[in-house]
Amino acid sequence: MERESLEDRVSKLENILAGGVIRARKYVLEDETGTTRAELAVSRDGAPGLWLCDKKGKPRAALTVSEEGQSLSLCDQKGKTRAQLQVGKDGPLLTLCNEKCKANVMLSMVEGDGALSLSDGNGKLRVLLMAAKGGSGLSLHDKGGKVRAKLAMAKGELGLSLTDEWGKVRATLGLPESRAELAGYDESGKPCVRRGPPVAEPELSLNNRDGKPSAMLTLTDDGPELVLFDGAGRARAGLRLPSDSGGLELFDDKGRRIWSPPEC
Repeated sequence: MERESLEDRVSKLENILAGGVIRARKYVLEDETGTTRAELAVSRDGAPGLWLCDKKGKPRAALTVSEEGQSLSLCDQKGKTRAQLQVGKDGPLLTLCNEKCKANVMLSMVEGDGALSLSDGNGKLRVLLMAAKGGSGLSLHDKGGKVRAKLAMAKGELGLSLTDEWGKVRATLGLPESRAELAGYDESGKPCVRRGPPVAEPELSLNNRDGKPSAMLTLTDDGPELVLFDGAGRARAGLRLPSDSGGLELFDDKGRRIWSPPEC
């Protein structure tokens, strides 16, 4: 077989260029030193991609298309991915990573609902902000990734909850329909502090381990009132401070008054 001459090769190339179509499986762009600076190819799994390299030949940017979606990746000088934008079946996702390739910031959108998450250097979730059709929420996490504080709003109502290191809710603050409700809970989840909504008379109550009231402070139109309860939740002492005089009352275990100040 005769070897193809240079003139024949040039002629074939001119015919290809004249047709406006060049077919190949891989294109490599090199600089004057022979270092690869760009590469356009199809991977083994059939996904096309474009890679841009620095003067040392290390990939710094990559644009790929696969069955899962499209992806744009940006790398640092060591070739580690530091930022990535993906558009998949569920929606777009933006990820920012640290030098250990741990995701520190993630911004996503799924079916119109947005979410922003912030993680520490070890990749542990520390802050999560969500905005959905039904409401929005913000949660703060400890170094172990457990939720310690959560702020949520749904249907115009705002709620705040604080959680201990074991994941148990210890305090809640709610603002439903222009009211305020504050409650504290013990380790077993029983309420130990509660302040009712200021609809008629503001009220603050302290409960024992069984969830029964131990003390209750109420502000009435005449003045503050303090009531003390026994372990069974029965009122045993009451102190009233009206605007003109004060009074102390003691009760037995059946709720009968056994002492009150003499009338002047």
